[in-house]
Amino acid sequence: MIEHRRFPRIPVSFLANFSPKALILEDKSIFPVSEISFKGLFLVGEPKFSKYQILDILLEIPNIGEFPMRVQVIHQKFQENPGMGIEILEVEADFRKNWAKFIKGLMLLWEAKEDYLKKKHTHNENP
Repeated sequence: MIEHRRFPRIPVSFLANFSPKALILEDKSIFPVSEISFKGLFLVGEPKFSKYQILDILLEIPNIGEFPMRVQVIHQKFQENPGMGIEILEVEADFRKNWAKFIKGLMLLWEAKEDYLKKKHTHNENP
């Protein structure tokens, strides 16, 4: 069958329940992830690992997949919003391109949301 669409359709169902988690392979503990960048993560929960400790993790992103990584604990928060700031040292070679594509897509979604909110705010001020 010949496709007549000018642009491909993208199923949005993959965005449902988007709650990334990090499985720490050393002890099988799981931490929710609240922030993601190309080179870092913030893991939510009581810090269990030492500052500068190197860990192997599987970063699970629902409806996308798991990314095996080697990471290092850079900072810890114990009081308000406890957790650990993690630097990504290495993404397993077979998954590096997928990781870069994922981060690029995530950034585009974030920018679209921020742009929409600015326009909505401006629109509401000037009806």
